[in-house]
Amino acid sequence: MPSSGSRSAALRFPAVAVGIVYLYFFAGQYGGVNLAPLRLSSVLISAAVLLAFIVAGWRHERWRLRTRLWPAIAAVLAALVVTTVTSRNQRISLDFLGYAVLLAGLYLLLVALLRDDGMRRRIGVLMVGLTIAVCGWYLWDVISAWAAWWQMVGRVTLPSLRPEFDGLTFGNPGGVAAMAVLTGLSAAGHLTGSGRRGSVAAGVLAVVVVLVVLISGTRGAWVASGATAVVGAVLAAGLGGARAPLRAALARWQGRAAAGAGLLAALAGLAVLGPGIVSRVLNSGDGGRISYWLAAIRMFLAAPLTGVGPGMWAPERIRFTVAPEIDYYIGHAHNVYLNTAAELGLVGLAAGVAVVVVAGRLVIEALRGREAVRRRWAIVAVLGATYFGVHQLFDVFVGVPGALFVFAVPFAFLDATALDTGVEGEPAVAPRRGLLAGTLSLAVVLTVAWTGWNERPALQFADGEAAAAAGDWTTAAADSKAAAQADPSMAPYRLMTGLGALHEGQSGTADLEAAAALDDMPNAWLNLAFVDVEAGDRAGATTALNAAMRLGDQQPALLVPAGVVAERLGETNQADRWFASALGAIPRIAAATSFWEDPARSSRWPSIAAAAAGSMAPEAQVDFWLSAGDIARARSAAATIADAAARNVSQLAIGAWEGDGKSWDELEALASQQPRDVTIVGWCARLAARQGEMVRALDYRIWLETIEPYSSTLGLEVKITDQLAPGGGIAGANWGIYGIYTYRRPTAADLLAPGLPHLVWSIGS
Repeated sequence: MPSSGSRSAALRFPAVAVGIVYLYFFAGQYGGVNLAPLRLSSVLISAAVLLAFIVAGWRHERWRLRTRLWPAIAAVLAALVVTTVTSRNQRISLDFLGYAVLLAGLYLLLVALLRDDGMRRRIGVLMVGLTIAVCGWYLWDVISAWAAWWQMVGRVTLPSLRPEFDGLTFGNPGGVAAMAVLTGLSAAGHLTGSGRRGSVAAGVLAVVVVLVVLISGTRGAWVASGATAVVGAVLAAGLGGARAPLRAALARWQGRAAAGAGLLAALAGLAVLGPGIVSRVLNSGDGGRISYWLAAIRMFLAAPLTGVGPGMWAPERIRFTVAPEIDYYIGHAHNVYLNTAAELGLVGLAAGVAVVVVAGRLVIEALRGREAVRRRWAIVAVLGATYFGVHQLFDVFVGVPGALFVFAVPFAFLDATALDTGVEGEPAVAPRRGLLAGTLSLAVVLTVAWTGWNERPALQFADGEAAAAAGDWTTAAADSKAAAQADPSMAPYRLMTGLGALHEGQSGTADLEAAAALDDMPNAWLNLAFVDVEAGDRAGATTALNAAMRLGDQQPALLVPAGVVAERLGETNQADRWFASALGAIPRIAAATSFWEDPARSSRWPSIAAAAAGSMAPEAQVDFWLSAGDIARARSAAATIADAAARNVSQLAIGAWEGDGKSWDELEALASQQPRDVTIVGWCARLAARQGEMVRALDYRIWLETIEPYSSTLGLEVKITDQLAPGGGIAGANWGIYGIYTYRRPTAADLLAPGLPHLVWSIGS
């Protein structure tokens, strides 16, 4: 490879390394995408860097904007422009178009950096360091969680995968797995070019990455890793250049030792983690993926040519969901191909094909070429594309800039070295310098102007949400109103403005109606129904209530307030059905005796309770009747449990509930004997809190979270109140992630009008 300014690369590298680390762990991950201050900072930094890069390209040939992939980049940006014009909400889609411009510019900058052989080596070393960092950090967190759990259990036993759902800064364990694999592939690409020691180091690093993938408990990562291994084996068998290093490595005792150690580590990992892996594969996850896929297909069928618009799957998801499909707020369709079809239609799919064709040609040329280093990086690119493509059958990472960066590194390496050397005698391919530089400069300036303008209300809205969470609705109302006036197409701004007005004793009808029209959120409709019924508008309240409950009895936190609105409309039969459904989903709601003994429904409680209990399994009936204070019925329900072990657990829980120390001791002993049983541990958490042992109750909730993410609520009680207290959490709802996953703008936990009943988590009775 020709050397071009390696000394200057040494001077530039610290700044490059800081930028990459910032992108890798912060700007390009969960917080950087979803939190307005960090998002705005990243856009401004990216724009400043790109404009400096463009100016440097005018002055020095070394920094000219050149890439072999420009047809693919042009196709993607053109598709985004077309689909933004036809979007159902151009305001939101313009954000994504702007981000795409910045990412395209950053890719061109990466290619320019990698044209220097000194920078290539240093970035290769950085990829090794990042792989070690992410894997080491994750393993440290996991082992620490397991160690704390073993201490609570009182012995070392089989641990659970993905303890506490730890995702580092990447948002979830699947993100950790994807970053580890993609970064590890580039690290391997660098190390295997460093001789025997490098190959051994790459093998050791591969074992660590595989361990991280296993522990992450991510089915998409498991399937993708398996597919990547198969493709790697095919490449090794089919490419002479790949077979020779493998044979050479295995011919030495160090290579054989590394291979043997890797095999033993893999077998040991399977032996320890195998049961958890089998359980994870057989578990259906959140149950929503099929619903998300169906919603995406309906969006595509509704607008097959251009889709619903960039970034619009999440806001439109509820409109294209039908009962009884799950109503759950999530940022994407959990399948990049369906997500693309839904948002960009055939235009977007065609752009995707263009990317595959153009990038594939670059890779094939390198595989067929004479340079060993380019063949090696072509193999890395193929393996990375395999992993990225298969994992995104179950997930979507194209909206995660950090993941896009590590995916792009091997392609940028091939792109940069092709520009340096030419391929098969062809000249480097690039559009006219002035046209590309001028277009990119204008696009960057427009993106910064657009983003800066729209992030101002986002920053103010974030302040308002913090105030709402602290119970300061006066500040929240003012900040939300200012954000909504500046950016009226953002549904969360309108929803919170309407709620703020209600908290201030004013009418929030107009903003609630606007929010409901923008994204059909059930809470907006339910709040409207409450406002209308209070104002005596029965027809309006009925229409809004039906819209709020269109997807059926899914969220207890909606069912109970919907039941109250139905009561005020005189629809007591419907109210009782919703109350019974809420109790069936969360039997502990029965403990809210002040709500059920209210004169408005006390006479109906026996029939509500009977309907709720009739829908429950006997184990849930035990919980229900204990919460309702009816020990006799709880014992009767426990006696009907067919499984002897489950019956024993319920009977011990009843005894401990009544204060029997022997039953409590036996239940705790069972938890130690069966530490992965969330039912037993959940009872221990609740009963410890009931006995006033709050530290022990907290330990049990941590125990629950270690063995099954989000299960710590099994150790909590539920109360019903007219308004959420500062710092409280809503029980039986999924709207806590509504704003951040749908619009990248976090919303407060309280999305119900004051006066409507709120289901809130409570520690102890």
